[in-house]
Amino acid sequence: METPQSKISQKKTNWLQRLKDESWEAELLVSVASIFAIFKGFQLLDWAVDYFIDVLVPEQYFYGYMICFLGYIAFGILGSFFAIHFGLRAYWIGLVGLNSVFPDYSIEDSAYSKIYTEKMSEKLPRLPTTITSLDEICSVIFSAAFTLLLIYLYGGIISSVYLILFNLFKDQVPTILLLTPAILFGIIYLVVTLFSIIANLKKFKKNPKIQTWYFNIMIWGSKVFYGPLYRYSLQTTMIFGSNFKKKKALVKSVLLMLIFGLMLGTYQIFQSNVIYLLTSNAKPDTSRLYGSYYSENTEEEDFLLAPVIPAEIISKKVFQLFIPILEHETSIMGKDCELSKIEVDRTSDKSKQKRWTANLACYASNIIVSLNDEIIEVDFLKTDHSQTNQFGIAGFINLESVPTGIHKLKITKTASSNIEKEWHIPFYYAPN
Repeated sequence: METPQSKISQKKTNWLQRLKDESWEAELLVSVASIFAIFKGFQLLDWAVDYFIDVLVPEQYFYGYMICFLGYIAFGILGSFFAIHFGLRAYWIGLVGLNSVFPDYSIEDSAYSKIYTEKMSEKLPRLPTTITSLDEICSVIFSAAFTLLLIYLYGGIISSVYLILFNLFKDQVPTILLLTPAILFGIIYLVVTLFSIIANLKKFKKNPKIQTWYFNIMIWGSKVFYGPLYRYSLQTTMIFGSNFKKKKALVKSVLLMLIFGLMLGTYQIFQSNVIYLLTSNAKPDTSRLYGSYYSENTEEEDFLLAPVIPAEIISKKVFQLFIPILEHETSIMGKDCELSKIEVDRTSDKSKQKRWTANLACYASNIIVSLNDEIIEVDFLKTDHSQTNQFGIAGFINLESVPTGIHKLKITKTASSNIEKEWHIPFYYAPN
């Protein structure tokens, strides 16, 4: 006879089983939404890369690079996880439907010979076995993907906020104090890593003192690395780790998907400007023609990293040169020119115009333009680029006295003694 408690337990079991049986519908919907959101997320990362290039001083580019690099890899892994999950779950649905019609291989009704059918059915996996395996893999992928998402979101948000705050207060607070949180984080990470290696050595696995210390260090370390949701991240990773020996095939499948994710993330990296954060100080090849120097080749670009002229072949006697000036460069130039000392009466148009003119003079004074290695005078105007909406200065190059043939513009932009950029832009002048 069933007791009230057993009935309650049975109801809970039935409810959980029903939820498990029907969860694939929600999984498919979430996978599709996640795939769409993640590929949109790559666009957000592209914007973040351009923002870091614009705002950060070159000395901090490496930190911006690491944040964005890890973002592309994380989004690549998540994208591959959800895409593979969607494909496998769709295949699983097909197998479930097939199983409802044909439970398994049939020897008697086979269109092939009995011997061939028997040998092939022994070689191939059973339909119920494949259905169960696919269901397990899909469930594991889903949980692993969301765990990675939680970890990355927390790490990416905290790192970005810290970098922004560092730049906001670097002129008011001593650098060592601003670096203290990063130093503490590095020390905690080092301690957790070293203790994890030591505690998992065979001779220490049965040592109560070492294992208790390991437990406490991991709990506190997880609070730092995973944030307020550390329990849920630890829950998933612990379930993976504690069942590793029992479900090695599932863990290996996840590792294989990580490889696909790394490939996708790497591909997206090379579609963005993130490499510039590492190579911003690299000197360009002066004998090479770079497509990014010409407006006709940058119509799809959202952010310009170099000055641009209209085209490789110039037929007009006068053409426009646009030189982008990054936000951190305007700040440095403004300090060197002491623009803040110019008093501005916001009620007076004349006063505002005086400041605007001083801004232009300051930026222009840090730009040197040469044509065929001879410095030329260029009258600049401030402007926002019509395509990318970037701030910069535009000038007009007069070619009336220049003969037909190949010529080279040299632009040098000096924001400070440590921040100097130089570009060599070749073009062929063929007047109409």
